[in-house]
This record gives sequence, structure tokens and C-alpha cells, in this order.
Amino acid sequence: VVHAGGLRVCDRVEIQANCAIDRPIFGDFSVIGEDTKLDNLVHIGHRVKIGQRCMIVASACICGNVTIGNDVWIGPRAVVSSGLAVGDGAYVTLGSVVVTDIPPGQRVTGFFAVDHYRFLDWMKSCWT
Repeated sequence: VVHAGGLRVCDRVEIQANCAIDRPIFGDFSVIGEDTKLDNLVHIGHRVKIGQRCMIVASACICGNVTIGNDVWIGPRAVVSSGLAVGDGAYVTLGSVVVTDIPPGQRVTGFFAVDHYRFLDWMKSCWT
């Protein structure tokens, strides 16, 4: 399949070794915002829009058509499923699998990702 889209990498973006960034198939652009850092082995799918000052850590996978706000942290081996929105200032902990939109400022954990503090409360209940 010939990809008709492009990639826009803004100023001061760091892309470490062995990252894969897909261009959109049917036009438009994948975008990586200013001052964003992609660690090693990160995969960015088709037509992903990443905001400014984001950190996407080793082996994370951002599936196609995802919009990520500004100041977002996505932990190692986390997966964000296709077509979702991750709000400004959100935090996705390591190994989380995100299958629903994440509101601004929320911290999520787990498989499937839920609010981080709700997850910790559940974990505590398992030992009491």
C-alpha cells in the first residue's frame, strides 16, 4: 500500500534508536510536537498527533489515529489503542493498555487501564 501522507517533526524533538513512525495512508500528517522525546523502540502508528513536551518511553506503542495532548507521559511498554484521545497532562504508567479516552490530568494504570488510584485501592483490597 502506498502511503500518501507525511510526517511533521517540530523543533527540538528527540527520537532515539529503533523507533518506527508511520505516515498516514490516505493523506494528512503524523505530527510530533515541539520538545517531545521518543525513547528507544517506540512505535507510532498512522496519523498520530502528539502534542508538545511529551515523553514516550521505551517500547511504547501508539496505535493509529491517536491524538495525544501536551505534557503527556507514556511509560515503557504501554499501548494506546487506535482512535483514542489522551488529554493534556495525562500519565500512562508502565505496561498499561489504554482502550478508552483519557481525560486531561488523569493517571492510568493496568491492563486494561483505569484510574491509577482506583487500581492501587483494588490491589490493596487483594491483600486484606
